Amino acid sequence: MKTCVALRATFLSVALVSLFSTNQSCTHAQSAKSLNTDLASQKGHTTGRWKDLGTLATDDPVKLSLTENHVYALSGQTLYGRTPGDNEGNAWNEIETFEYELNDIYTVSGSPDTIILTLKDAFETLPLRISHDGGKSWAAYGSEFADQPEKVGLEYEVPKQFFREDSGKLYASLSGLNTVVSTDLGRTWTYALGRQPEGACPGGESRTITLPAHPGVIFKSQDCPLKDSTVASVSTVPTEQKLEKLIDESFLGQKTPKTLAASASLPDTLFVGVDDGIVRYDVKERKSDWLMKASSEQEWSGYLTQIWVDPSQPDHIVVSGYPRDSKLEFLLFESKDNGKTFESLRSPSDPKGLAQSSGSATFGNHLVISAREEENKPRIWLFDLKSNSFN
Repeated sequence: MKTCVALRATFLSVALVSLFSTNQSCTHAQSAKSLNTDLASQKGHTTGRWKDLGTLATDDPVKLSLTENHVYALSGQTLYGRTPGDNEGNAWNEIETFEYELNDIYTVSGSPDTIILTLKDAFETLPLRISHDGGKSWAAYGSEFADQPEKVGLEYEVPKQFFREDSGKLYASLSGLNTVVSTDLGRTWTYALGRQPEGACPGGESRTITLPAHPGVIFKSQDCPLKDSTVASVSTVPTEQKLEKLIDESFLGQKTPKTLAASASLPDTLFVGVDDGIVRYDVKERKSDWLMKASSEQEWSGYLTQIWVDPSQPDHIVVSGYPRDSKLEFLLFESKDNGKTFESLRSPSDPKGLAQSSGSATFGNHLVISAREEENKPRIWLFDLKSNSFN
């Protein structure tokens, strides 16, 4: 089902842009355990650009990740995996169930893949569970995330977001300006900007990204509960570490920056996913504008966390996200006219537009998205971003 949504957007000439709130990878089928008895999956079917990957019998939120050959579904304390091409029977397999409740997933493709899971709370236990062998074994990492490492019964700060440079550097965003970096896929970490003062932004959400055309600088978004939300740049040189605001409350208003994105084809452009829209910032010209923004005429609100632009047809744009305030909304939009108008895309089993999406992830020309549909159980869909047929 398609519903036309008139969203204001400006021209975007870019080959590919990916938002990094969730990076994409998955687990090898041979490392997966037997099917969990609480997991429900139907035989998949394909309808046009949509491929049904079955449902999960869970009441917990589902976080997804995707690679060339595998899909992850993280829910509660359990990580599941499957190959998207397997249509026979119960294709979802339990990879691991952990002692602690998990919060998010970040993965790096490889042979085998690296899987990074964050704990929801980390008291007297390290905040990361990482597998460097595709899910066969797991270890705890993140000793540098301790809030007060000298004390007994310490509580560890859990990273809010990960971002991996083409160079292989892996950044993890903590609260405020605190940013840690790893060059060995999460085995060891150091502070990219040194240990920042505790009062910088206590309890605030933080995101990190770098632009190849601006070496020695990291870009940060901050959602501070007691301060104004900002998007800023900081030099990694210790003697030059001064926060420079790029976008502040005068432009964002009450909107919260939730994710950052960049594209190699636009070396000076920074994309910021916020409440009900995406902001574009030109680092060189120091100018902000809206790529897309909901208005009072639209019946949707939410956080846009993914944007994909067709490498061969830059006027073809797909964006997705998840709803705000638990509203029943499926946030997946497509534009074929450089963002002048967007169509709202619905899954084949949701013609009346009642399903609630809970985030998505992209890899190559495909997007994986979860939607609570029948009996409020999350159904996982694989969507072909590029064409009208699924390969």
